[in-house]
Amino acid sequence: MQLESEVIQAESGIIVIALKGRLIAGPRLTIAEAQVKSIIKQGANKLVLDVSQVEHADSSGFCLLLHAYTAITAVGGQLRISAPNKRLLDLFQLTETDRLLSICPDRESCFVSLKKKAAPKSSGPTQIPTAKA
Repeated sequence: MQLESEVIQAESGIIVIALKGRLIAGPRLTIAEAQVKSIIKQGANKLVLDVSQVEHADSSGFCLLLHAYTAITAVGGQLRISAPNKRLLDLFQLTETDRLLSICPDRESCFVSLKKKAAPKSSGPTQIPTAKA
């Protein structure tokens, strides 16, 4: 199946790009990458790439995910990868990009993660444990 993408405006300013098919080199991947860049240029700062219906990804497809991460973090935004299959999860682990990318089991988990506010910083003094002699 050829790559298809659908852009969905979700709640709280979150944009979802649902990818479906084969994430492989070719004109459709180029279009999808241009779509991601355009959305970020238009001011999106919370982006979910839903890969739940991606059957396969080659190195070019994998680069799309990394380029999306780089582009959105460059403008202070956040990216979540939603619902990758076992094959993609294995690829993330093999390349250790699972340490870089925020990967969630489903869209709802992505929304919850993107809506979280930064934890308030303590205004009191920090206590450092002391060693007893």
